[in-house]
Amino acid sequence: MRASFALFCGLLAASAAGQEPFPLADICRTEVINLSGDWQFAPDPDGAGAREGWYAEGYDRSGWRRAAVPGVWGQKPKEVSYPVMSGCGWYARTIHIPSSWKEHIALVFLGSQFVTDVWVNGSYVGVHRGGYTPFLCDITAALAGKKSATVVVRVDNRLSPETIPASHIGWQAYGGLTREVYLIRRPLVRLEEVAATPTVPETGAASLSVSAVVRNDSAARWRGTVVCRLLDGAATVAVGRAVADVSPGAAAPVRFGFAVEDARLWSPDDPFLYTLRLEWSAGTAQSVSCPVGLRQFSVREGRFLLNNRPIWLQGFGNHEEYALCGPCVPEEVRRQELALMKKEFSANCVRPGHYPAHPALYNECDRLGIIVHPEIPSWQISPPVAESDRTWELWLKPQLQEMVATLRNHPCVAFWGLSNEQYGTRAYHGRAAAFVRSMDPSRPVTIVNASTSYPESAEFTDLNARNFHYGWYHSRSVYALRDYLPAVVRAAPRQPIWVAELGGLATSGDLSGGYGDQSRYSETYQDGIIRFGVQYCATQEPLITGVSVWTFADFHRDNQICAHGILTERREPKLAAYAVRNLFEGERRLYLCEENALVQPGGQWKASVRYFSPSALDCRGMTCVWRILKGDREVASGSFPIDIAGSRSQEVGTIVWQVPGDASGLHCCWVELRDSSGRWLYTNSSPFDVKETSRPGILKVRVTGAGRPAEGYILLAGVRIPVYRFPGLLIPLPAGIYRLTVGKNGDAAVREVSVEPARLRELTVSFPE
Repeated sequence: MRASFALFCGLLAASAAGQEPFPLADICRTEVINLSGDWQFAPDPDGAGAREGWYAEGYDRSGWRRAAVPGVWGQKPKEVSYPVMSGCGWYARTIHIPSSWKEHIALVFLGSQFVTDVWVNGSYVGVHRGGYTPFLCDITAALAGKKSATVVVRVDNRLSPETIPASHIGWQAYGGLTREVYLIRRPLVRLEEVAATPTVPETGAASLSVSAVVRNDSAARWRGTVVCRLLDGAATVAVGRAVADVSPGAAAPVRFGFAVEDARLWSPDDPFLYTLRLEWSAGTAQSVSCPVGLRQFSVREGRFLLNNRPIWLQGFGNHEEYALCGPCVPEEVRRQELALMKKEFSANCVRPGHYPAHPALYNECDRLGIIVHPEIPSWQISPPVAESDRTWELWLKPQLQEMVATLRNHPCVAFWGLSNEQYGTRAYHGRAAAFVRSMDPSRPVTIVNASTSYPESAEFTDLNARNFHYGWYHSRSVYALRDYLPAVVRAAPRQPIWVAELGGLATSGDLSGGYGDQSRYSETYQDGIIRFGVQYCATQEPLITGVSVWTFADFHRDNQICAHGILTERREPKLAAYAVRNLFEGERRLYLCEENALVQPGGQWKASVRYFSPSALDCRGMTCVWRILKGDREVASGSFPIDIAGSRSQEVGTIVWQVPGDASGLHCCWVELRDSSGRWLYTNSSPFDVKETSRPGILKVRVTGAGRPAEGYILLAGVRIPVYRFPGLLIPLPAGIYRLTVGKNGDAAVREVSVEPARLRELTVSFPE
């Protein structure tokens, strides 16, 4: 048995407290009603409903079934099944308008897949295209003063080569009202398009520029003052005022700007949030407020900077999906998962699929300090479609606009993604880059390409984003990365390289392969290609600014599991989860880049040992101690000094082992970093096969304290190997019986375990608190 979801939940249960009733904080509203829950629903796979008038005010819906919103075609979270219907689905619900609501009334949809038509009392309100961005429907006129109404929604999830995303979608196309729906009351005189843009100079005070539009839907001219405050708790840090004079039915811009002395800057290490509050009066006092972080992302001289300092990005791509829930991820799961990434895996960034995620994800990333790479689902769209005016007006421009408008006030959002693996579409990319920069010139823009493809895209980007699936999609061997990385650098020699994807697939429990073969879909093969890819990218090229492992968890595609995750869809760890957890750990690390994972007797096994420090910490007077083990038997060992300063990465040594003529089976090179007093700092490993591919067993160790997951270590032939709270310890070993010392703080216990070929062996050692 692997670690259960109960362990995943138990690790960080406290993070689930406090749910946001309405996650779009910068939308002006005075009251909100959550319309989630039971709706009426009727499937319409052939699209006959529109012809038959299912939207009409007097239409008989007594035969429609009860359905959940959010849900997948009405299937509520924890009951979502596959295959997902392709076609249309109709929703209906009676809403009641409070008697006090006499102003502007709108429906807000956080997301529905993919074409959504809305009627109120039989009147057509509008259509929205795109499955992942929130949209608003003004229903004031359709209500005509009535205090109850029937809302009818038709959702069509049928995709084609001319939709965005297209029918060859690389993830699961779901259907229906997959996110929450709200009814909101808005004042007739209100602020819209609130945009806060921080600037952080190298010296001097940070500043904040704020813009908004005063919209007047009242029958009278509005003259007044808008007050803009930056708050730290209840204390006013800065304040500005702007006067507006707006005719009925018109709108006028207001702008503010102020310096913030001694500002507390937002960063992954200190995700401090101020509150931006805008106030005005139109009969009654009105306001809108949202969290803001004072920070600035920029690109300069080939470096990606946060607040004028280089930052190393390490994290995950992750589709918005959970077991039996589809895209309707429960809020407590979302919070726990992001906390797991940040607190257990030391991740500081996430790429949420190939589309904007649920708005609550960005709110949580603001609070946790997780940097986000959002993009629209323009994924492998053909040039004739991507470059047509029709596609631009109906699909591309609206999704870009909604993405930027919805997310621009989030400090966690670092740069805007225009597409993924989409080639030969220079006209689209030029148009999209200019449009996005016109809305938000403060953030970099990127286009994600595979391997060395489409080098001319650098004309439109600030970051050179690349998917490196060497050993999977881009080459048979992961070591081909060594050959192709120079071409990526040549394509944009002054742009930082963001490795937006890196990884392979592994079926959970498939232990049929070793490290010296091409046993695709085995856990060992996935472990090997992720190990090499992360370490080589981090240390080989200074332009590389970060690595995103693809993906955090398995997801569905074409109604089947796509096992790209280092965790299963239930967040149970695979073998690679431990490697990633360890490779992301600490500020001083030793990385191992081996020449090959299969060597022959009489030959050489060779690896480059590289010091890596995300913050470029000095490594003075330290030592690398290395051992090559077969199981728990040492076959070679050595050490060398490390003394470097001011470098993020540097090769510090080479390990060469002359392989004996009688050697065979799984071996592992272990390296430990020790400080000047001999104190242990870090351990890493590189498994490899000798002579032929082995079929190692997997040892999984968990340490608990007072029944809760805890951090500890094991000693294997004198090598100290960390055990993390999550995912514990997962390492490959040759078959045999092992006598291990397992420790936690000052306590230790000796345990004997038997490891069998291609089998998982679990060991849990409990200590008192």
